[in-house]
Amino acid sequence: MRLKDILKILCSSLLLLSFTGCSSDDDPDMPPPAGDVTTDGMVIYEANPALFGEAQALNGLTAQLPRIKKLEANVLWLMPIFQQGEKNAVGSPYCVKDYRAINPAYGTLSDLKALVTKAHAEGILVILDWVANHTAWDHAWTTEHKDWYTQDANGNIVSPPGMGWDDVADLNYDNTAMRAAMQEAMLYWLTEAD
Repeated sequence: MRLKDILKILCSSLLLLSFTGCSSDDDPDMPPPAGDVTTDGMVIYEANPALFGEAQALNGLTAQLPRIKKLEANVLWLMPIFQQGEKNAVGSPYCVKDYRAINPAYGTLSDLKALVTKAHAEGILVILDWVANHTAWDHAWTTEHKDWYTQDANGNIVSPPGMGWDDVADLNYDNTAMRAAMQEAMLYWLTEAD
């Protein structure tokens, strides 16, 4: 895949995610804002863990934190670290099989905790690239909670429309139980890794 194609997909993903799950201010399921968030002075270093070594990539990334700090980065944005699906997969880290499991090729939860601890010691915040729009076809939700997904007229789960992302199943954000499960999965990482 050419870099231009990858950039198109990334930009489309970010645009799509900015509209996914939008709601009005009076939505009772939405938590109140946490306060003013500023990006002033924020320098973000985006890292694809897969590029930091074939095995134990999180440890390889941890070893690079002093170099990242020298670039004056104060935020480390990790591309998806989650266990990837295999059914219909094309090798994309955005094809999430389990929101609460680290891709074994990248390391362990202990490795992630070590990365976060060392990053914080360097004055670097760590954020995870959260894949909120879709899951892998072999994610447990596809069989346990079919109604958490967008379906066609015949009741079949579908991929995100118009994207050509056939390796993933489109989530239905009209389903409050799915949204709650997604929030629980996000909280897992704040509790376990931060």
